Amino acid sequence: PNASTVDNIRSIFGNAVSRELIEIGCEDKTLAFKMNGYISNANYSVKKCIFLLFINL
Repeated sequence: PNASTVDNIRSIFGNAVSRELIEIGCEDKTLAFKMNGYISNANYSVKKCIFLLFINL
């Protein structure tokens, strides 16, 4: 219950993925839009690509 998003990613996908994450975010009050997430940095390389997308409304 108290785990961070990165901790949850680490427990599912491992340390190699969680070490290479960069937090991103954007907010536009006129559009009532707010986004936050994580992307892997340029150092992360793997043969098999896994795309994760969670949308909370």
